[in-house]
Amino acid sequence: MKQTMYKDSIRAEKVNLLFDQIYDNFYDQINEEEQLTIDILRATTDIVVFNNVQFESGLLKEYFPQTLLKKELCELDFLLIYLYFFYIFGKDKAYKNRNTTKQAINKLVKNSDYSNDSNAYLAIKIHIIALNFLSELKDYDTYKQLLDISKTISEENQEFQKKPILQMMEAKYLLFHVSDTEKAKVMYRVAAKTAMLLGDNIAHDQILLEMEKDLKFYESI
Repeated sequence: MKQTMYKDSIRAEKVNLLFDQIYDNFYDQINEEEQLTIDILRATTDIVVFNNVQFESGLLKEYFPQTLLKKELCELDFLLIYLYFFYIFGKDKAYKNRNTTKQAINKLVKNSDYSNDSNAYLAIKIHIIALNFLSELKDYDTYKQLLDISKTISEENQEFQKKPILQMMEAKYLLFHVSDTEKAKVMYRVAAKTAMLLGDNIAHDQILLEMEKDLKFYESI
């Protein structure tokens, strides 16, 4: 499940096949918490890859309020936050600015001690989508705080698969908040090069496309 899909049909089909195998062969043999984990992962994949929103709202309505009440989050809670972020991603800014979204982001910031933690990759994935929200809301103080936390998690846990995306998010910070176009361009290219070194050609191309799109948007502001 670590492989980033970027709407790539071959990768998406592999993940879809994996879920089918789990539901057909293992789902009824695992405990309730494990079943819920699978349901959340499947629901998230349905949104991200297939733009399919079916039972996500039911899962969130039943379980997400409990997550927001907790002081310490477990893996299941992080998965629910991830699902919530993708569920609201296509909605307007007012929805993203609501108290629930702010609570979820604050939970991430307060639950970010992941030295040598098996949840490091998951935490970084969730942070990345939270950074997108913070950018839209122009909350760059929290953006920088969460970005630095993500970079620390990546380094401490030797979790580098998302490093190109974190570098791209740093480039966005340099461009849209610091307003340093040249430094931003350098960081976008560093991110693309890192993706290439990691063997992810799709990420490499996507980052360069994102750079061009962001630069055009910045010039139009």
